[in-house]
Amino acid sequence: MGYFRSVNAISPEAAVGRVVLLTTSHRVAPGLLSWPAWQALHAADRVLCADGAHPQLPYLREAGIPVEEAAPTAEEIVDACAGGRTVVVVATAEGEPALTDGLARLAGSGRVRMPELELLPASYDLPGARLLDLVQVMDRIRVECPWSSRQTHAGLAKYGIEEAYELVEAIEEGDRGSCGRSWGMCCSRSSSMRGSRRSTRRSRSPSMTWRAGSWPS
Repeated sequence: MGYFRSVNAISPEAAVGRVVLLTTSHRVAPGLLSWPAWQALHAADRVLCADGAHPQLPYLREAGIPVEEAAPTAEEIVDACAGGRTVVVVATAEGEPALTDGLARLAGSGRVRMPELELLPASYDLPGARLLDLVQVMDRIRVECPWSSRQTHAGLAKYGIEEAYELVEAIEEGDRGSCGRSWGMCCSRSSSMRGSRRSTRRSRSPSMTWRAGSWPS
């Protein structure tokens, strides 16, 4: 039995390490990570992030996780995993394409003993979360575009009617492509009207004021 134990034993130097690419969603509040993500972060020998302004970093450090601001190459990551160590890379918004491409090249070469590679989503988009991107874009247009910043609900009404008619026409004609585009335009128009800075909250014209159940004809 002692013989088999000596043959099967793996020295620390020969142990295969592990690279964990940790991805997060900017649509989820920083610090709200999955339990597997927290486990991986606490168990890691090193945690790296190329973006010193990454919104997750203050929360990771508050949780007692030291994060190094570094952008290592694929070769450096492999070397850091020597001896069975685990390295967690907190991915930036771009997703670390240079690092993943480099690791793929090393693995394909067959000349390097690769560590285990794992992609670990730490936070997920909730259903409908991408609509927040539309709201953000429309708010930016409202602030930075001179034409949009001057529009009112009354001024945008005709465009909303036009988009609605085009949507109905696409539905009746069974044109799926136009239907999808028209739905998108209706959503963007609704978001634009929602963000109007010159709304009629203080003084409403008669055409914009009605009681529930008395929709104007």
